[in-house]
Amino acid sequence: MIRKLLFTAAAVFIGKKLMDAQKRNNTASGADANRASSSGADQSGHKPTDLMSDHHPGPGERAPEAFRPNPTAPVAPEDRDSMRPATMPLDGT
Repeated sequence: MIRKLLFTAAAVFIGKKLMDAQKRNNTASGADANRASSSGADQSGHKPTDLMSDHHPGPGERAPEAFRPNPTAPVAPEDRDSMRPATMPLDGT
């Protein structure tokens, strides 16, 4: 048990040292800066404009018809088993 703990601690220590050394090498060579500047992408990320307002859709506002699921669509025979409700077998029957 003690050997396993020592081995795990040594592996974590060595892994951390390797990760830190790799991080130092990347920042020293400027790999991160070159990659960020060459991509030309906005560094702030995607702005969720639909979530930025105080407006919340009410019950009368639905998704466009093209994006709504069709509850009357036929289910393929190979998918029917996955659509059945999960039930447990009754004891003694």
